[in-house]
Amino acid sequence: MNPNQIKARVAQRLFGAKPSPFIVALIFIGVTQLLSTLFYYSGGSQIIPDGDFSSYLDAFENNLTEPVVLPTIAYVTLAAAQLVSVLLTYGFHSYSLHACREEKTSLFDLMDGFIIPIRALLIWFVSAVLSSIGFMLFIVPGFIITYTYAMAPYLLLDHPDWSPLHCMQESRRMMHGYKKDFFLLRLSLLFWRILAVFPFTEVISRPLIDFSETSFYLELIGPAPEDDPGEEPPQEKPPWEY
Repeated sequence: MNPNQIKARVAQRLFGAKPSPFIVALIFIGVTQLLSTLFYYSGGSQIIPDGDFSSYLDAFENNLTEPVVLPTIAYVTLAAAQLVSVLLTYGFHSYSLHACREEKTSLFDLMDGFIIPIRALLIWFVSAVLSSIGFMLFIVPGFIITYTYAMAPYLLLDHPDWSPLHCMQESRRMMHGYKKDFFLLRLSLLFWRILAVFPFTEVISRPLIDFSETSFYLELIGPAPEDDPGEEPPQEKPPWEY
């Protein structure tokens, strides 16, 4: 798969989708930032005293010898912020899938992760744990594991009746022989990932990155067969099985 060809198709879809992916990204970022602010004011300010990164580093060094015990509400807010962020990410994936397939999209697509919360969170948690173990052992295994299960969220959105294990197994099969292509695609988007660190630029970078990875998934599964009640659909293998 050619990353440049994928990004060329993405550029057309970015400006053709309604509502605009930049508006959807703005809502996504606004909600996650609101939850981060709630964490800060519910006790997280003890870790980040002045709300900036330099203060965070100073506090981190101090906390190595002086552990900070946060209020219970701060831990609850932090956990809620993380869970909501994961489910909203699934929602953004769902929006991207509809947009890249040129289907009807809606702001309510952001809520699709909340329809399958347990399975979505299980895939996120297991993938994160396996990737973390891989990165601790050595950097390369961490990347391999991350790419191996990268398609599991999209498979769950397309098949909400599948179990997390089934989605992860199918993702592993799909990505066999395609992990290098996915690495090159992500490498070509490195500039946009770095840009997302700066304020407000994530509104542009998130749709571009998500649409690109969604298009990669759609390339892997191939076009959906057209429904024809008078004819059996051809039983072709998906590309990752060849």
